Amino acid sequence: MIYISRNMDLTLIKGNKFTQNIGTFGGAITIDSPNWKSGNQPHVVLHSNTFEKNMAYFSGNAVYIRPTMVYQ
Repeated sequence: MIYISRNMDLTLIKGNKFTQNIGTFGGAITIDSPNWKSGNQPHVVLHSNTFEKNMAYFSGNAVYIRPTMVYQ
């Protein structure tokens, strides 16, 4: 399983096979609160991945992205 928190730039996840992962949010991949405040563009690109039988207890069976914005 992959957990990324507050990424500040491009995140590329390419050419992987995720099978039978279990998580609370996002069985295979969880990306928590991309950092938009840094001035960069924290885009997430998933390309040529395979997801089989992944499960999450609350949300995002294979992939869960929690997009939050900080306002000041």
